Amino acid sequence: MRILITNNTLAYHAGSELYVFDIATHLQRRGHKVVAYSSLLGPLAQELRAHGVPVIGDLEALTESPDVIHGHHHLDVAAAALRFPSAPIVHACHGWLPWQEAPLSLPSIRRYVAVSTLTREYLVTSGIAPERVVIIPNAVDLTRFRHRRPDGALLKSALAYGNTWAPDAPALKVLRTACESRGIAFHAIGAGMGNSTDRAPEVLPGYDIVFALGRSALEALACGCAVIVADPRGMDGAVTTESLPRQHAGNLGLAIIAGRPVTMEAAGAALDSLEVGEVARTAALVRAEAGMETLVDRWEEQYRLAVADGPAALDDMVAGTSRFLVGLKKTVGHFETNWHQVVAQLDETRDRLHQLDAALGEARAEIGAREAESARATEALEQQRQETRAAREAFAAMQGTLDARIADLTRRLDQANARRNTFFRRLRRRLMRPIYALRDRVRA
Repeated sequence: MRILITNNTLAYHAGSELYVFDIATHLQRRGHKVVAYSSLLGPLAQELRAHGVPVIGDLEALTESPDVIHGHHHLDVAAAALRFPSAPIVHACHGWLPWQEAPLSLPSIRRYVAVSTLTREYLVTSGIAPERVVIIPNAVDLTRFRHRRPDGALLKSALAYGNTWAPDAPALKVLRTACESRGIAFHAIGAGMGNSTDRAPEVLPGYDIVFALGRSALEALACGCAVIVADPRGMDGAVTTESLPRQHAGNLGLAIIAGRPVTMEAAGAALDSLEVGEVARTAALVRAEAGMETLVDRWEEQYRLAVADGPAALDDMVAGTSRFLVGLKKTVGHFETNWHQVVAQLDETRDRLHQLDAALGEARAEIGAREAESARATEALEQQRQETRAAREAFAAMQGTLDARIADLTRRLDQANARRNTFFRRLRRRLMRPIYALRDRVRA
């Protein structure tokens, strides 16, 4: 089967880009002729080409109509639908917040794939018939993410993994404290941390516990790590064999963490609930039920159903395209309105910056004057210090002279006292000698 896959970008390692990489390479291995398209190409496009998947940045380069279009992101899907109006489309929805994920309604779109219960709700509340929507949760490439972490190993290290983590995120500080208070070494990796990696299959098995969301959480589970579904916006708790069906249906994503902030109590409870035996059983369940082969099987089924529905009528395509352009005009008009508001805000901000710049100049001048005054005061203080130091040295010299004089006077006084005592002793002996002689005669 000839399959054209569209995506908003094929530049870097991010969510839908890696999804395209995995499914395109697996379809190629099964013998399908796969072409990937995006108007924005980069290193990931080169990696796809290195794995034998042709990548184009211009739909005119594809001269053979595909049997089916696997579409991501509404503008890219629309471009492919108008370039190949007879090709049936299976339209995937990976999120409900990004503008690029807005559901597209064209007659050639035969089937819709939601990656979670929440994205399904987004589709069916956007006018898409429920019977045309199927949920295919994310999967993991088991040939890349191997079960390398030994079962039963103690849980001694933890990793916050994902591009939304940042050093100043309060949730990150909570997780670090919760782990380190339990003797668990803690690290964080991601674009927000300034240390993103494209070596996840080698990095993840080096940690026992991983805090992650979505595809990253699934990859960590496949490696045998204990996983707690979390990112800076919230957390759901540890993934177990019991919780996995619910969490996987929610794509291990925002739908299951909404309204559940990362707190010390929640983090502590999740960490304390981990049990090595259950971690091993959960990893085995993920590898049995959430591998890429299962996902590709389900996508192939959707391709067959779309092809079986046949091409859309040309008149229907023209009418559908007209509706799409009207909707696009409303969206662009909204952007234009916002743009005018942004321009006005920029002008106001520019005026405010000029005012602040003038105030900053005045402040700098005042600071310069005060620095000069401070320098003069410092110079005067230093002069006073020098004078005080000289006075202290003079006083010390005078004190030394005085001490020497006192010592000399004390010595002379001691000598005078000694001579006086000697004189009186001699005088006494002279005066007492006749008296002692008279006393001796009287006794005789």
